Amino acid sequence: MCTCVYNLNLMAPNLKSIRVYFCYDVMFFRLLLNSQSLTTVHFSLSTPFPEIQKVNMLSVLCNLPDLASLSVDGYFLQSCIAENIPKWLSHAAKRLKTLTIYDLNFGDLYHIQSALCFLQNSPNLERLTVEAWVQRRHYMHLDVNMHLDVKQAQTYLEASGSFNQTLRRLKTIIITRVLVSRPLLLFVKLLLNHSPALEMISIRPSVTAAADVRECHNFKEDITRFPRASSKAELLFLDP
Repeated sequence: MCTCVYNLNLMAPNLKSIRVYFCYDVMFFRLLLNSQSLTTVHFSLSTPFPEIQKVNMLSVLCNLPDLASLSVDGYFLQSCIAENIPKWLSHAAKRLKTLTIYDLNFGDLYHIQSALCFLQNSPNLERLTVEAWVQRRHYMHLDVNMHLDVKQAQTYLEASGSFNQTLRRLKTIIITRVLVSRPLLLFVKLLLNHSPALEMISIRPSVTAAADVRECHNFKEDITRFPRASSKAELLFLDP
C-alpha cells in the first residue's frame, strides 16, 4: 500500500511489470505513457479515480505494444472513461493473453461497457478471469454510483451490436463469487457465442438465500442448453 504519490513522475522505458494496490492518487496516465515496454499491469484501486485522471485509459492500455497480462478492478472500469466508451480503439491489444477483472458489477452499465471494450480489442486473449463484485468486501468504501439500474446493463447486453469480436484464442473463462442475474446470463451467453476455441468455462456462484439456490439451478439449466461456438467447451458449475 502507498499514499501521497500523486506527483510521482516515473520514467521507466524498460519497465516490464507494474503492480499498484490502493494508490488511486498515482498518475496512472503518466506512468503508462512513460513505460512502453510493460508486459504485466495490475491496478487495484479500491476507490474511484480523482476527477483529474478520468481519461480514456482503455486507449492508453491498448497503446502498450507488449502488454500480455492485465488485471484491473471495478473501480478502474467505473472511473477511467471520460467520454462515451467506443467499441473499437485505435490500437488493439494484440499481445494481451490474460485478462483479470476484480469486483465486476454485472448490474453496472459502465462496468459492462468497459469490460466488453477490453474484450472487443483483445483478439488474441487466451484466459479471462472475473471475480464479481459483492458488498462484503470489508476493506472497500463502496461508491453508491455502483448501484445503477440493472435494466441499463441488461438492455446493452441484449443489443445485437454490443459485441462483435470473435475471440478465436480464448480457451479458459473463470467467473467466481457471482450473484446469478439476467445480465450475468447474457454476458456468459455472449462469451459462449464468440469463443470457438473455448475449452472450459467455470462459474462459482455466490448464494446467500434459498431464492439464490433456485436461481442458480435455473441459470445452470439455461446455460447448459445454450449452443456454444466451441463443441469441446466444458461447463463447470461449482458449488458456492
